[in-house]
Amino acid sequence: MHKINGSKSTQLLTALLNLVLLCTVFFSQYSNAAVTHDLGEQLNALDELDQNFNKQFYRAVVKDPRFNISIYSSMEQLNQAINEQKSDAIKSVALLVNNLTLLKNNYDHRDIYAYLEILLDNNEITTALSLITSIEQQADSTTVTHSYYLLAHYYFQREQWQKSLQYLQDDGLNLAPQTYQHRMLIKGYSLQKLAKHRDAQKAYEKIPADSSYWNIAQFNIALVNIRQGWWSEAHNMIKSLDKRSDINNNNNAINRLNITLGYSLLHKGYYRNATKVFQQVTLDSFYANQALLGIALTAAQQDDYIKALNASRLLKAKNQDDLPIDEAHLLMPFFYEKSQQWTTASIGYTQAGSYYEEKIKQISTLMKQPLDLKTYPINISNRTTMDINKIHLDFSAVFPQYVFAHQARLKAFSPWLEKMKNNQLNQQFKQLNSNYIQLVQEMVTLILQTKRDHLNSYLDQTRFGLARLFDNNMVQQ
Repeated sequence: MHKINGSKSTQLLTALLNLVLLCTVFFSQYSNAAVTHDLGEQLNALDELDQNFNKQFYRAVVKDPRFNISIYSSMEQLNQAINEQKSDAIKSVALLVNNLTLLKNNYDHRDIYAYLEILLDNNEITTALSLITSIEQQADSTTVTHSYYLLAHYYFQREQWQKSLQYLQDDGLNLAPQTYQHRMLIKGYSLQKLAKHRDAQKAYEKIPADSSYWNIAQFNIALVNIRQGWWSEAHNMIKSLDKRSDINNNNNAINRLNITLGYSLLHKGYYRNATKVFQQVTLDSFYANQALLGIALTAAQQDDYIKALNASRLLKAKNQDDLPIDEAHLLMPFFYEKSQQWTTASIGYTQAGSYYEEKIKQISTLMKQPLDLKTYPINISNRTTMDINKIHLDFSAVFPQYVFAHQARLKAFSPWLEKMKNNQLNQQFKQLNSNYIQLVQEMVTLILQTKRDHLNSYLDQTRFGLARLFDNNMVQQ
């Protein structure tokens, strides 16, 4: 590794670098746990409210003759009924709830895992746990282990890492290969999130090279290496992964690894190596802006302000709401200042200040407004996002996706409730829906607050920059 002597960089550049590293997306992941913790109790309480509503709703549905939720005498009949209702998750869950006795009596049936998945995916945890209890009492170790794996995945989706691990304590070697490999993946990731990096790596290493989960396991091993400061090993692993012919669908993961490695190297002062890693990030990637910012910062640390300005200029020209772009507005005048272009630096600081003030004003206005999910819907795809006017919110980094998936499915209950005319259930549903909206509103507020805090930090820096220029009589009149 080539490390640049810290004495070559001014104290001011170091301070600015620390500010940017603190605010940039890569390092903000260390504060995500704190952000999530602020709403952690609400997340759990809302999930329990959702579970309780489901329990009351499905038990009312199966008793209502208008819905004709049948009880079957064989698993084949139940399976046919479930297949006919594939597009109706509520009807499928209702059928399983009403045929719980049949399921318990056929705990070793080939479809039992699929039915457990349906129950867990729809948060009908009461029926799922009742069935799993019966499996614990009657089934062989393989069936119990597989059932525990499904329950572990349920808690894994809720980012309850410790609880997920409680159901992954045995070796799982009695499972089918594909199931075993996915089980080791979620076990490794749960351990990784609990900072048990070496145990996580051991879990990942049990996934064989011919597995469909091997690539993602290797990505996570590389992250484990980075977290422990083993950059050479991580870099070699990334290069090895990049050469594999079956890696094409995982470019996003490789880009993320390069960003993580690049900023780790930058933070430790290995600037040349960091630059090479940032240059490996593809231009059309979700991480392209972070890579450009990294190139600008590493160039500045090597006193190459022309390269730093070029990278910052590319960022600043982008019409997106993204943290690295916000940072570029501050970095450009700073780099001009370091290049002794005093007038250009002064103009740049002034323009950056106006940019930040306008964006802070816009965000402050949004924070005072009630959330309108009809006008600004949440997009649930690879990432969970929302766009409010020109402000882009990305929930994926800090909040589990299941929250938004469950909120989106609530509308499917409305026609059922209209037919039932059950006042108690209607009140529960209204409360549940209201609590989901309130939680999303608070999530939006937290993300907006974080954005505004970053912008205020940058605004302060622009003012310091202007004051510094004038105090030193550097601005040409």
